[in-house]
Amino acid sequence: MITNPFRPGFGVSPFELGGRQVELSTFMYGLLGGVGSMQRALLVSGSRGVGKTVLLNEFERQAREQGWVVVRAYPDAEMISRLRDSTLPQAYYDLDQSEPPRKRTVTGIGISSLGSVTTQVEDHDPAPTLLGELRRLAEIAQVHGVGVLITLDELQAARIEDLAQLATAIQDLVRDNFDIAFATAGLTFGVEALLEHPGTTFMRRAQRLELGGLSDTDVAEALTKTAAASGREFEEGALLLAVDLVQGYPFLLQLVGSLAWARSVMAGDTSIKEAHVLAIAEDVKQLMGIQVHKIALKAVPDGEMEFLRTMARLEAEHGPEIPVARIAAEMGRKPNGISVWRRNLIERDLVTPSSYGHVRFAMPYMGEYLRSVEM
Repeated sequence: MITNPFRPGFGVSPFELGGRQVELSTFMYGLLGGVGSMQRALLVSGSRGVGKTVLLNEFERQAREQGWVVVRAYPDAEMISRLRDSTLPQAYYDLDQSEPPRKRTVTGIGISSLGSVTTQVEDHDPAPTLLGELRRLAEIAQVHGVGVLITLDELQAARIEDLAQLATAIQDLVRDNFDIAFATAGLTFGVEALLEHPGTTFMRRAQRLELGGLSDTDVAEALTKTAAASGREFEEGALLLAVDLVQGYPFLLQLVGSLAWARSVMAGDTSIKEAHVLAIAEDVKQLMGIQVHKIALKAVPDGEMEFLRTMARLEAEHGPEIPVARIAAEMGRKPNGISVWRRNLIERDLVTPSSYGHVRFAMPYMGEYLRSVEM
C-alpha cells in the first residue's frame, strides 16, 4: 500500500515541519536554561491553521527527548479534577512504579436530574489537591533528574478559575526550585480576551510566540522533503505552482501536498507534475473554505460580516489590498463609522492592515469563499 506522506488534518504533526526554527529554539532554551528561565512559560497564538497544535506537539517531543515528563491538560470543565485525580498520579506512577496512584472508592451515589458520585481516598490521606499532586510528580521527577512539562491547547476555551489554579500551582513549584515548564496555545482573538482577566496574570507574563505565515523557501523545502520521503518528487514547475497555491499557510502546505501527491499516484506518474497541481487548485480552495473559513466566520456579528462581504466584492475588482474608504463608501458609511468593525476583525485574525489606509484578508482564499457563498 502506498501511503500519502502529507497530513492535512488539524493538530496532526507533519512529516516535515516547515519553518518554526525560532520557536523550537526558544523552547529548547527554556528547557536547558534552568529554573526561572523566561522561556519556560510560552504562549503560542495565531489564527486557525497556522500550526499552533503542531508546535505544541513538537515541544512535547523535544521535552521527551530530554527525558522530561510531559503532562497534557485539556480545557474543559474537568481540567483540574482530571489532572489531580488521574493524569498526574498516572504520570508519577509511570515514572516510578514504587509510587502508586492514589486509589479512590465510591462512597455514595446521588440520583437527580444531574446525578452525583462521591469518592474518598482509600488510605485516608487528606483529600488530594492539584498543587499537592503536581508537587509529588515534580519531586519524583527531580529524583530522576528530569523536569515536568505541562501543555494546554485551545487556551481560549479554558475557564478563568481553572487557569488561575493551574498557574498558581506552577508558580509555587518554580519558587521552590523545581524544573517545571508550561506551554499553551490558542486563537489570538480568544487569547487576547482571556488575558484581560485578573486571574490570568501568569499567562500575561509568559513569553508570547505569535505564529504567522511561512516563507516560500520554508514551504518549498517542506513540500520537497515530505514528498521525497515517499520516493516521489515535485518537478520544478509543479513546485513553483504548489508554493504559490500554499501562500505561506501551514494547513495549505499539507493540503496542497496531499492532493497533488494523490493526483500523481492516480495518474500513474512517478513524480508530481504541473498538471497535477493545476488539477487540484479548485479543490484546495473549496476545502479551505469548508474546513477553515466557515468555522472562522461562525460567530462573526452581522456588521462585521457585512464589512467582510464588501471586502470580498471589492477584492475581485481591485486586488487583495482594499482601501478602507472604499469599503465605507460601498457600505454607505463614513470611514470612522466602520472603524470598530475594522478593529474587531483585525483582532479576530480575519483582516490585516496592509499599506496605509488599506486592509486585506488574513487567510488565503477567504475573499473567494465569501463570494461563493453569496451566490
